[in-house]
Amino acid sequence: MWSCVDCAVRAWLINSMATSIAETFLYTPNAQALWKSLEEHFGEADGLLVYKLRREASSLTQADLDLNSYYSKLKRLWEDLERMNPLPCCKCEVDSMCTCGLMKQLKEREDSIKVHHFLMGLGDIYDGIRDQILLIEPLPPLHKVYGMVQKVEQNKKIQISFAEPSNTVGLITAESRNRDNDKEKWTRKNGDKWCKRCKKSGHLNNHTLHGFPIGIKESKVPSS
Repeated sequence: MWSCVDCAVRAWLINSMATSIAETFLYTPNAQALWKSLEEHFGEADGLLVYKLRREASSLTQADLDLNSYYSKLKRLWEDLERMNPLPCCKCEVDSMCTCGLMKQLKEREDSIKVHHFLMGLGDIYDGIRDQILLIEPLPPLHKVYGMVQKVEQNKKIQISFAEPSNTVGLITAESRNRDNDKEKWTRKNGDKWCKRCKKSGHLNNHTLHGFPIGIKESKVPSS
């Protein structure tokens, strides 16, 4: 039974490799030996991967990302780093429980570093809430800090949604005011003029009329 399971695991590992790499490990006796061989050959690359992840996380800022996308991307990088480079285990750890409190202190310190990193990458619009959080002693955990910043973003969206209709009303009012001003100027300039030919105000019969359009009868102008 065990040999069948071992063969299945070994086959799964070999089939997941590129053909050029798999050929090197075809004759490994069992899955455990295969795994150790792979670790010896490719384990050193972990240092390069950790360096790449740390560099990407340290250079990441919000920039054009929305708050949720920025936080999610940063959190994924941290989780990859924790898998590649986990915190050291306490020697007093019994049944996965640390009794001296060292692991708790290490995790709190790591969380504090993440809070500072998250706040440093935020946009300038969060300067106010960032300063408030940094004044809190001790610093809140990361998930609470994200919640505090998220509330600020939601309040800004609400303010923008309320500001947009008022801007529209302001534009309509300004256009209406401009039309009234234009009308008032025209009235002051042409209001006292009277056309004897068409019997309408606003202009004079300064031009000679050469005929009328079809269907329009000429108005008889009384002789002066």
